[in-house]
Amino acid sequence: MRSSKILFIIILASALSCKKDSPSAGDPLKANAEIVAFRPEKCGCCWGWVIRMDGDTIKADSLPDPDAIGYTIITPIPVYLELGGMKQDCSSLPKTDPVATKSYYSIRKLDRIP
Repeated sequence: MRSSKILFIIILASALSCKKDSPSAGDPLKANAEIVAFRPEKCGCCWGWVIRMDGDTIKADSLPDPDAIGYTIITPIPVYLELGGMKQDCSSLPKTDPVATKSYYSIRKLDRIP
């Protein structure tokens, strides 16, 4: 009986100490990415928003609310976003345009950070 109580306390303590992946409802969102450009060209792996996240550059061909970000980006826009899976792998394109070789990801959640 005593060992089951100790085991329960250990499991409870480890569950409470786990790092949260996304903010709680009351926590303010913090920027985890920046939207740095919008590319209007309509070619394979050209169109879309260019995003810097975790030291890497990715692209999105659609956003949950594109009007909240816009299409004319002068300075980087801080955002909180949650990525979905990769939509299109563009890494095999010729390296003449380094942004075109960045892959597209789906965006599950996007909030502009003031």
